[in-house]
Amino acid sequence: MKSKRVSRVVKPDPKPPCPLEKEEQKRVVKWFRETYPEHKIVSIRNDGYRTKLEKVEQIRMGLCVGAADLYIPLIHTWVEMKRVDNGSPWSDDQKEFNECVTTKCYDLYYLCAGADDAISIIDYLMKGE
Repeated sequence: MKSKRVSRVVKPDPKPPCPLEKEEQKRVVKWFRETYPEHKIVSIRNDGYRTKLEKVEQIRMGLCVGAADLYIPLIHTWVEMKRVDNGSPWSDDQKEFNECVTTKCYDLYYLCAGADDAISIIDYLMKGE
């Protein structure tokens, strides 16, 4: 009996899933606290689901819709985290917030595609290069 040769297509391993925005942000915060322990990085809790009543109450308490994810007071810098794969679009509220802080407050604002992008920018600014 003659054996048949069977060709098999070997598919490459699929790309690992793109990390969630919150995982990228945690990585940036961890890096910052380890690298610059004498300085502060502030997380702006501005995500998640809220009922209409909760949103109204939180706005009364100071919630700013569109505020960037992180703030570094020493270098007057706001950091908006986005997924590397552009999985989360830049909202109109975020664009408006950027316009406000960069033109009226003269702060810096960076829209970062993942942790590596944010770390690179923050490190550059912190070193004053």
